[in-house]
Amino acid sequence: MLLGNKISDGLKINIILDHEEHLNQGLSKAESIRRICREWLLTNDEAAAIIAQDEAEYNEDKGEIA
Repeated sequence: MLLGNKISDGLKINIILDHEEHLNQGLSKAESIRRICREWLLTNDEAAAIIAQDEAEYNEDKGEIA
């Protein structure tokens, strides 16, 4: 089991890319997380935290374009 701060940035990027690919294939978010848990040997909480962090960064206010 990998713990949140011990997961490398490279591994997180690959997990996020897998998640995006799963969504493109028509899987729901929950199905994608379950598949990631099996493929990457993560707990549900670990996978959900990685995806939530990425979504928060994506939705973060970037400011106005002048």
